[in-house]
Parts: sequence; structure tokens; C-alpha cells
Amino acid sequence: MKRNVIGMMIILALSKVMGLLRTMVISGTFGAGEVSDIYFASTMIPGIFLGIVLAGLNTCLVPVLSMAERAGEKEEFFNRFTSLMILVSGLVVFLIVGLSQPLAGLVTKFEGEKLASVAYYTKFTSIIAGLQILTYTFMGYLQHNNRFFLHAA
Repeated sequence: MKRNVIGMMIILALSKVMGLLRTMVISGTFGAGEVSDIYFASTMIPGIFLGIVLAGLNTCLVPVLSMAERAGEKEEFFNRFTSLMILVSGLVVFLIVGLSQPLAGLVTKFEGEKLASVAYYTKFTSIIAGLQILTYTFMGYLQHNNRFFLHAA
């Protein structure tokens, strides 16, 4: 157990260092200019939707799965829940893509071509939001089954 905790601490520390290096590379390559502003704004918009949808998903899923397991309906419940999350995931992506221009205007103070670029790239980053919803759904299921893995989401 002690080795596992130390291993997790090392992996999490490496993750933070890699995030710092990523930010340094982006800053060094693009500077603090227009391109990096567009990048950060276009990745922030799906992050807002993720915060709304994922706020309690993983926390609530494990206890609900435990209740369904006691009732003998765990697999059936999770299949229905996964179907619902696929729909929610698609809806979130559809909303972000469809509303990318107004969302970019709400989140940023950019105008003209810069605002259009943020809206354009937000459409691509919206796919991340949909996939992360599904990732957290499956992570909750795995955690309920005592399978604790680090995921890249």
C-alpha cells in the first residue's frame, strides 16, 4: 500500500511538471500573443461545459452503482446510464459547436477576426468535452469495481 501511494505521488508530480513544460513550450513558441490567446480561449469554453456536467458525475456514480448492485441491477443500470451519457456527450458537443460564436463572445473580449478564430477552434476542442464525459463515466464504473487507474483526462 505504501509503495502504491508513493508511486501515485511520483506520477502526479510528473504530471504537474509535464503540464508546466507544456505551458512553457507554448509560451516559448507562440509568446503571449494572439495565437496563444486564441488557443487558451478555445480550450476554456469546453472546460466550462465540462465543469457543469462533470461536477458530481464521478462522485455520485459509485454510490448509485452500489445501490443498483445490491438490487441486482448494476449492469442494466450502467448500460442505461452509459446510453444517457452518450446522449449528453453528443448534446454538449452539439451545443458548443452550434453556439461557438456567441460563447466565444461571452468568454472573451475579442473582436473581429480574433473572435472568429476562437469560435472556429472551439468547434474542434468541443470533441474533447464529449470524450471526457464518457471517460469519467467509465472511470466511475471502474472505480466501483475496485479498478483504480490513472486516466489522461
